[in-house]
Amino acid sequence: MNTLSHRLFQLLLTLIALTTSSALAFDEPILFPISVEGKWGYINEEGKVVIQPQFLSANAFAEGLALVSVAGTTEEDRVFERTYQGFIDSSGNFAIQPNPPEGLTDIKGFESYSYDDFHEGMARVHINDATGVNGFINREGKLAIKPKYYSAGRFSEGLAFVSSKVPPFMQSSVEKEQLDAQSAGFVDKQGQFVIENRSLTYSYGFEEGRAYVTVATENGRDSGLIDRTGRFVITAGVYAALSNPTDGAIRAVKGGKVGLLDSDGRIIVAFGKYDQILEPSDGSVFVAHSGGRTVLLDSLGKEIAAVSEDGSVGRFQGGLATIERDGLYGYIDTNGETVIPRMFDVASGFQSGLALVTKGKAKGYINSKGLFVWKTEAWDEPIHNAVTEPLSTFLPETLIEALPLSYNWERVKNAIVFAADGDLDQLRTWYKARCQGLIELSDHTDFESEPGKIDLMISPPGVGFLEVFAVDGKAKTADGFVRFYSCKNMDELRRKYPKKIIGILIEN
Repeated sequence: MNTLSHRLFQLLLTLIALTTSSALAFDEPILFPISVEGKWGYINEEGKVVIQPQFLSANAFAEGLALVSVAGTTEEDRVFERTYQGFIDSSGNFAIQPNPPEGLTDIKGFESYSYDDFHEGMARVHINDATGVNGFINREGKLAIKPKYYSAGRFSEGLAFVSSKVPPFMQSSVEKEQLDAQSAGFVDKQGQFVIENRSLTYSYGFEEGRAYVTVATENGRDSGLIDRTGRFVITAGVYAALSNPTDGAIRAVKGGKVGLLDSDGRIIVAFGKYDQILEPSDGSVFVAHSGGRTVLLDSLGKEIAAVSEDGSVGRFQGGLATIERDGLYGYIDTNGETVIPRMFDVASGFQSGLALVTKGKAKGYINSKGLFVWKTEAWDEPIHNAVTEPLSTFLPETLIEALPLSYNWERVKNAIVFAADGDLDQLRTWYKARCQGLIELSDHTDFESEPGKIDLMISPPGVGFLEVFAVDGKAKTADGFVRFYSCKNMDELRRKYPKKIIGILIEN
């Protein structure tokens, strides 16, 4: 089959998949979330505020609805600073009330809940903390798939990856029958397995009739690619890393070298031809770096342009990609030409014609000409936890930055995530000196069972107790530590300070 016929065939498969999934079409409002002094609202593409800042958090709109959170109203809610999530429409009214969906509170052990955005008419709902389980609601806010999966992805092309496999650290506390019933694979919107494979551990979901998956092995996990029947198109373990297809092209890594494959695993850009290749967030233009030269590739691997300016180029999104040099960001187009000069301290990708940037003290949205349509110097949410006792008095002396835990955790009063300089031994020694003779400290660190991690318990008088967990940012366990807490603020600190200590302070 020639390349054109192959692409047409892949397109046909994708259209069939979308049709059979009953994908829904929505009149998507073009609104953008904004933050002013800790309250969130929305602007339109012209920068006009159309939903006044009033929410505690706000996501972008997806399928006509936006996920927001509000403060609880009971005395107990106020004491524990509890928040509740729901979905608003483009007028700012709640389409799904900020309450747990019917049937959720009847689940044994239910304490808290959180949502993700809608995809194909379904939104993931997670109950409890990092040890909790996942299910799905529909657009009416009703439970469509009861929470029972320890991991679950979003719906795409009619299917969602789920796994009921118990995490290793929990296996000693569950019944044998539950371990025997573990499964993984892809379910439809009725919660029925369409593809079932217990060896699967993770997937981004289906794109263009293919799905990147990871498979459990004796030494960890391997990457592979399956089709909609569950057949491996690219056998797990052949490549160290894979992406989902983008216009029929797949980024792959083998032997430390990067290349491009087509959707059937055939090589279209040889491994090692470029030092790095970045797939787009959307569109079909790949960014390739080699020997100080940056070029743009189409999804057939053909060089279509050279980047005219020196700098580090990011992924294409909305037809533009960031370019950074000397700490300042601008944007290039798909011809490799700079269309917005480097002038921003922080810059994100374009979506629906606007991009969120920071310039000096101002943070807001710019248009494709690089002009602010809306900005504020009061974007950042107030960091209440980071400046109040008792937690603030136990932030390490080598502290770089501290942020509150970015979700409500029912089992604790407060929590702060932080990045710190130095090494774990220095941090451990500092805490011992900080508490010696004044406050009781219990050291539960075990470098044999958890290398690169410290575990301390502090008991200040009249407070209950505090817990300190921290990992060496250079340790292999650091990324897993961050994923466990599922905290966007910890993710942010990890990205900003990739080699520094990452930790969390918890007040119980």
